[in-house]
Amino acid sequence: MKKFFLSLALLTGAILFTSCEDDDIQFTEATLDLKFSSTTTDSITISSGEYTFKDVTTGLETKLDAMKSSLSLAEGTYNVTFIGKGSYTVASTDYEVQVDLQGSIQNVVVIGESISLELELIVIEANREGDFVFAELFLAGTLKPDNKQYNGDQYIILHNNSNKVLYADQLILIESKFLTNKKYDYTPNIMKEAMAVHGMFMIPGKGTEHPVNPGENFIICDNAMNHKKEANPNSTDLSTANFEWHSDLSTVDIDNPNVPNLENLYLSAGKFWMASKQGNKAYVIGRLPENMTKESYLEKYKYDYEYELSGKPRPQTAYKFPNEWIVDAVNISPNSTFAWSVLDQSLDLGYTSLGETSSTTENMGKAVIRKKNEEKSAEQGRLILLDKNNSGTDFNASQKASLLAQ
Repeated sequence: MKKFFLSLALLTGAILFTSCEDDDIQFTEATLDLKFSSTTTDSITISSGEYTFKDVTTGLETKLDAMKSSLSLAEGTYNVTFIGKGSYTVASTDYEVQVDLQGSIQNVVVIGESISLELELIVIEANREGDFVFAELFLAGTLKPDNKQYNGDQYIILHNNSNKVLYADQLILIESKFLTNKKYDYTPNIMKEAMAVHGMFMIPGKGTEHPVNPGENFIICDNAMNHKKEANPNSTDLSTANFEWHSDLSTVDIDNPNVPNLENLYLSAGKFWMASKQGNKAYVIGRLPENMTKESYLEKYKYDYEYELSGKPRPQTAYKFPNEWIVDAVNISPNSTFAWSVLDQSLDLGYTSLGETSSTTENMGKAVIRKKNEEKSAEQGRLILLDKNNSGTDFNASQKASLLAQ
């Protein structure tokens, strides 16, 4: 997702409102005066697109064509998203670049006579290079025939979305520290530069031990075993997974000697990790810079922060992973309780869902699965997955896990 982007400040004038009464619901008439500015390009022109104003309370969405300038909204709090296309002229040249544009801002209060909206646009280059991306995340697990929860069969599928052989060696899987369905004001807020980390797990290898061909997948799982045959007929066979995460602290964490283990770089809760079955965290893949060791990372990238709870400051310590090291990212949140993105929008504009709520029972057997880029796949003759830096449009939410059908 983050292979290449330009950050453009989308500055708006005041949005003027006049209230009117309609069946006891207050509405506002908004006029948008959007002005684009950038220090990296001579000009930016919007050719098409759409604003979406999503009511945080009701979930209702109001759309506005980018070529129009007014809309009617019920007063309330909104998450505002823009997705569109445009072009800019490279500074000091006549070269015009066609780009996808997107931006979002959360918790915009629409009430009273005026409101100021500031939106940052991210530019996605149409010809950017591909890299590894998340193809599927199956986190909630399965139910046994007696309807009891079964653990150990979580898996994540990664895909080589580029046109060249990539090596999975030293690729890092990261789970966010913060929850997407519970928001606090964390100080300092480092989101523009880095993400707060709950756990980091690295694929072993010295650089060229684990090649992945263009258009191919590989699987990382919890327990690399035939769950369907050995423990739960409602599960799947993960005995041939490419990698597994393993903990010696768990009596149910089975180590398959034929499947390489991920290296535990850091885990705030100790050495045992289970991905969020509630579907309320973000996941990224990334790489440490060349010549940086685990020890030097842990020495330099501690994140001390605090937030307020029940009127008292809560000092905390975690680690941070710089955004520029991140290859792909996905926000996952229960649909009904999404509070905020725990990643900068340059990494992920939206979010996808395992289910409507955080109930593990509801989420059992469900995954988020990335969509196929039909146009590019047909053009290049290999499987290319959609990658618009927006999990809300890149993924099909709440799907039956693909490996459960096998």
